[in-house]
Amino acid sequence: MEDKHLALAEFNQLFGFKDREQCAYYAVFDGHGGVDAATYAATHLHVALSRQETLQRDPVTALKQAFTHTDHMFRGKAKREV
Repeated sequence: MEDKHLALAEFNQLFGFKDREQCAYYAVFDGHGGVDAATYAATHLHVALSRQETLQRDPVTALKQAFTHTDHMFRGKAKREV
């Protein structure tokens, strides 16, 4: 199976966020043509999201920035492995 998933019901506690609205993180990653990108995203996207300063006030922008960062990092990893 090329898909990966991640469920973090206690997102705030995992990253030590205090005084924030409770958040959960649920994601499914479709590994088109291989599992590498899905595995990388399942391992790194939630961490990149947690580091976005805009997460609390603008979660849509924070998620876009986290996706962009994770994609950039994966592409760099893939180039190094060629």
